[in-house]
Amino acid sequence: MEPFHSLFYAPPYVGLALGHFAAEGLEVTMTTAAVGGGTVPALLDGTVEISLGGIMRSLDVADREGRLLPHFAEVNNRNGFFLLSRTPRPDFKWQDLSGKTVLSFAEAPTPWQCMLTVLRREGVDPATVTIERYRPLAEKIAAWRAGHGDFLETGQPIVEQLLMEGTARLVVSMGDATGPVHSPLI
Repeated sequence: MEPFHSLFYAPPYVGLALGHFAAEGLEVTMTTAAVGGGTVPALLDGTVEISLGGIMRSLDVADREGRLLPHFAEVNNRNGFFLLSRTPRPDFKWQDLSGKTVLSFAEAPTPWQCMLTVLRREGVDPATVTIERYRPLAEKIAAWRAGHGDFLETGQPIVEQLLMEGTARLVVSMGDATGPVHSPLI
């Protein structure tokens, strides 16, 4: 089960499409969780055997319940999100986010945690930035197009769509800003 359909999870899609799992004698079907984070309850109740997801979901379960959801493979090791603005910002500094509103990703905690890490590392108090994480993707993009928010944190293909239509400008790759994000393999 995947938490949401995304290019982040391209390796399993390619493996399925090219028959690599079947060639190894594995019968694999891919489903998408009905709600963001739905992979964790499905794993815990046995509905699915394996799920895709970031380390933050497992850490949350460990913190709240003391249960271990082991990670056994890494699909990617970079934050796949991008920070966009309404106008070009060739001299962008992370301090530019202070006092501003960032429309962020509601469906998973990892992008938010990465943003907090980058802000702190760059000397910006996260409390000075309004990071909105409550709108599902479609609502977030509609709010952006309607003029809400100063910055938008999102992934592909939305980034390319907004850049092509001229409603956003690329500020920074969050993958470059965050650096490698590794899950402990158990």
